[in-house]
Amino acid sequence: MTHDQDQDRPAAVTLAVLLLSTGGAMLILGGVFTAWVDFSSLRQVAPATVTDGAVREAVLFYRGVGILAALAGAALTALAWRARRRDVRARRAAISLAFAIVVLAAVGAVLAATHILTLLSLPLIIVGALLLARPATAAWFAGAYPGYPGFPEEPQFTEYPDNPESPEPRGG
Repeated sequence: MTHDQDQDRPAAVTLAVLLLSTGGAMLILGGVFTAWVDFSSLRQVAPATVTDGAVREAVLFYRGVGILAALAGAALTALAWRARRRDVRARRAAISLAFAIVVLAAVGAVLAATHILTLLSLPLIIVGALLLARPATAAWFAGAYPGYPGFPEEPQFTEYPDNPESPEPRGG
């Protein structure tokens, strides 16, 4: 990436990358902490009626959820940094992954306890994805952003006299 592209990048793209990267890092940490749970910790908080086998299964479930959260956070961070270099496919993938993470983390928070860092990462991920989806940001990725070399000037409105449904010219 050249220095000129850094200057031409909209602030919304830079902020989106920062938010998605920070949210992804928090998601990685939350996933690692969730995967770090051990049998004795869950056994202490589980009611006495829950068998040791059920607690072992819950440990495996927590570890799986934690590993998936950490992998999703790493993928989101990587996609955000690729999108920073004006990669249209990475932008689309980052937006899609961000909203999938939000839905799955919300479901995971309802079905099983997740680490607080995982939940705190969600607002950052939502705002970052929304910033990447803005029309001005999309225009920058398409190469049609003001200040970008080769940006086409907006065409002037013209009347279409051959079209019988066009409105009458004004002021004439």
